Amino acid sequence: MIDMNNSDNTNLNTFNADIDLIKLLRILIRGKFFILSICTFTTLIAIIRSFTETPIWEGEMNIVVKTDNVENQNANFRNFSLLREDSSKKTEQIILTSPSVLMPVFEYVKNYNKENNIVKNNFTFKNWVNTELNTAFEEDSTVMKINYQNSDKKLIMDVLNLISKKYQDYSKSNQEKKILNSINYLGIQREDMIKKSNASMKNLNKFTLENRLGDIDGFVKLSNQSLNNNQSQKAEELTNERKKEINIPKSGERYAAQLALLEKYETQYLDASSKLKPKSTYLNYLENKITNIKSSLKRPNQILIKYRELYREAYRDEILLSNIENNLQSLKIEKLKILEPWQIISSPTIGEYPVSPNKKVWVLSTFLSTAIISSLITILREKLSGKIYEKDTFKSLLDVIFIDDLYLKNINLEVGVISKIINKSKYKEGKKIDILNFSSLNFQTLKKLLDVNNLFSSEQLDINKINILENHCLLIIEKGNITHNDIILINKINKLNTNKILGWFNIDNQKDFK
Repeated sequence: MIDMNNSDNTNLNTFNADIDLIKLLRILIRGKFFILSICTFTTLIAIIRSFTETPIWEGEMNIVVKTDNVENQNANFRNFSLLREDSSKKTEQIILTSPSVLMPVFEYVKNYNKENNIVKNNFTFKNWVNTELNTAFEEDSTVMKINYQNSDKKLIMDVLNLISKKYQDYSKSNQEKKILNSINYLGIQREDMIKKSNASMKNLNKFTLENRLGDIDGFVKLSNQSLNNNQSQKAEELTNERKKEINIPKSGERYAAQLALLEKYETQYLDASSKLKPKSTYLNYLENKITNIKSSLKRPNQILIKYRELYREAYRDEILLSNIENNLQSLKIEKLKILEPWQIISSPTIGEYPVSPNKKVWVLSTFLSTAIISSLITILREKLSGKIYEKDTFKSLLDVIFIDDLYLKNINLEVGVISKIINKSKYKEGKKIDILNFSSLNFQTLKKLLDVNNLFSSEQLDINKINILENHCLLIIEKGNITHNDIILINKINKLNTNKILGWFNIDNQKDFK
């Protein structure tokens, strides 16, 4: 079901809002001369100032700032990488606008102003960066846009060229610093890795010599296949000199004799078992020999496992050491190369038109802001004056009966209406009727217009001096000529003088009266 109450409330609220807007509009119309005069005055000043103000020009250039590249990142880390790149951009932007980079440029500007007798108050580095310089990354790129504003075109070009040089110097020094840090780090790692690699090789050589191991023992054939493919490839890149440092002797002779002897006894046992009885002495002899040899061969499995571990450790350490040395050498070669500075992708240029003052924007904004401020002042001034301009407000505040509207352009008709209303009231003939006049018409003019039958008193009442009314009284009210305080006094007088105030008329169309 449709809620009729809610619908009625909505319509009522809308109606009230419309009424309030209409009232505000009428207030502005009443204050139109004040608003127009203020707006005209301030707009003229803005126009004059826009033509006399020193123009501010803006120069710009673009530079590619190298930050971490995230294009090749794993998809799972893509979001994290993008956040890291944004953070890197912000960090670079803060650094590039810091005194450590731009202080020489600021000092140049200060000296330039001093030489040209240009005085600027509160001219600090921070103030200079915030008011004259602007840096920002273009969206989704590593291109930084640099804007500089000043009234001197020559200074703009000098500053942009100097900023370009400082940024390029910073980028070169930053690259060199990173390379030196990497070289120092790898140098320390190389020293540690040499010690570790030598120790693992010594352990492997010692174990090999003690156990006379080799690659022809028949049990485990140690080769590059025991390592993963990456290690095998890296092992092949080792220099011959480094390979010679790994001492792995040909040492299969320790177990080769035992294996040959085992094979011999097993063959004799197989041949004799077909000819002799199972419990014969010779078969028992051969069986004991075979058992003893097999027992002696159990330990080599453990030895070979340990050998494999030591070999892998030595091999891994050697590969890591080789990688460190290769990277260290690459960095040293890179350091010897000429470092590339950040690329300036657009030469410094100055706009064709000044950025300030923008005459049209300035004048329009001045006019609009002044119109708003003067309108608010008009509304506030009317509220503070206490004057009432709405008939509905009169009706709601006055405790006196509203009689009718008086249209002065039809004054003959209105006089007849007044006489008829007075005759119907409790007015007693022979008595005069006093007038409380709250209109722009003076008392005598008003009496002359309305008093055809000589009903009204010839004296004007002063509301501030009335305590008790001697005669009946009529109120003549015109919007803008009565205040809230006047209405309060009228209500008090009406309470003290019951039935003495016959009612009130509202004067309208007074502008048509001559």
